[in-house]
Amino acid sequence: SLRIPSPYKIASYLIYWNSYQPYYGDRENLKIQPVFPKKYDNIIWIIDCSVNANYLGINDSHYKTTPFLDSISNMYVNSGCVASITNCSSISNIFLMGMGNKNNLPDREEKLLKQASIFAYAKNANYKTAYISAQSQNNRLQNYMSNFDLEDIDYFYQPTSKEKKDMVYADEYLANKIKDYLTKYNGSFIYVVKSGAHFPWQLNYPSEEAIYKPCLIGNGGISDASYQTILNTYLNSIRWKTDYFFSTLLVDSTILDNTLMIYTSDHGQLIPSNHNKQTHCSTRDPDIQEGIVPLLYFSNDLSKVRHSKSMFQFIPATLDVMGYGLDVSGINTLLDFEKPGFFYGHLFSRNPLQQHGIKPLIDQ
Repeated sequence: SLRIPSPYKIASYLIYWNSYQPYYGDRENLKIQPVFPKKYDNIIWIIDCSVNANYLGINDSHYKTTPFLDSISNMYVNSGCVASITNCSSISNIFLMGMGNKNNLPDREEKLLKQASIFAYAKNANYKTAYISAQSQNNRLQNYMSNFDLEDIDYFYQPTSKEKKDMVYADEYLANKIKDYLTKYNGSFIYVVKSGAHFPWQLNYPSEEAIYKPCLIGNGGISDASYQTILNTYLNSIRWKTDYFFSTLLVDSTILDNTLMIYTSDHGQLIPSNHNKQTHCSTRDPDIQEGIVPLLYFSNDLSKVRHSKSMFQFIPATLDVMGYGLDVSGINTLLDFEKPGFFYGHLFSRNPLQQHGIKPLIDQ
């Protein structure tokens, strides 16, 4: 099984949570308005979970994990393997939702919890707003979301039954939910959180879809498994949870008419050859594989969007197509680190025990 956190890390987390509680309250009112017409009727963010872009067939033909995406390459721009915002789910999601800026990491002033969210920007641009998630259940919020965030969300959906949250079929249900929403509501900004390829990987796909073997089965752990068995299990997982999701969502390509869909993952995934290694969320000197993610732009007209290769251009590219001016979107400003990399550690760092840093993808 995965490594148990060290006593040092446990102490760090206890101090972190007991010393103070994160901000909980209203977000700032947004007075900024777009100055240009919006470029797309619908904008969809799809945030996957635990997908390392290196193992997608669209990035490395050695892996046969994306047969559907391979077949529709004319529908998207593939930015390749890029650095994630962070190596941990909750931080990446609140960074995107809270309109993050790489210059504010760590976020000691808790701006991500206070400033206007992406939903407020979307509403000011006359989009309906929707949050559609396959990760949590009923009304339980996650990723630092609060009830105050719901004030700017017109449509909120999370599974209400165990069947629809089942790890194997959660993303299939999700794809159908997105399609159903779009048939009813046009002119929307939709924030989608996939169930994704979260550990344990063998529980993410039907056993008959295990094309890579040998692989883990049932409740088997990785402690006694070979590296190849562990890797095979992960490859089966992303093939089903990523490629099959898109084959369900894009069975009718007209869904992309006058719609921009941007796809990425909250963080990457380390396939551990050393069983003492964490797969992600390391707070001290993480492996670069924890922060390598895909970045795809889908549309039937991709000429209207700047498809950057940086996750830190994710928000500026979206504000630009919503119609916000250059001073707001920052689309012409370099918003990446000097060397591409990802943030790791405590987001709201307050004391020396709370580790954090920037991990470059290439050590120079």
